[in-house]
Amino acid sequence: MLSLEKDLHSQLFELTEDILQVYYNSDNQDYCIDIGWYPENFEITDNSYFRVRIIRNEDWEKLIYDEYAKSISGLKDLIQDAIKICTNS
Repeated sequence: MLSLEKDLHSQLFELTEDILQVYYNSDNQDYCIDIGWYPENFEITDNSYFRVRIIRNEDWEKLIYDEYAKSISGLKDLIQDAIKICTNS
């Protein structure tokens, strides 16, 4: 599992398209926070990035959040933003 506390280069084999999905139910809406690494080739290049998406009610065609980060610290910020959206806080 990817650690937000370790250096990215020491975790190359954790860098996949399917890092994590977290599900929330809030105000009778179902939310999924989907986190992945792209492209999924276990490499860190200038074109590599984390992608954080929020899917509401399983509608993957109409994402309500779709952001990118190139670092662990940027990923942490995106995760915090996504949680706020899903929990209405």
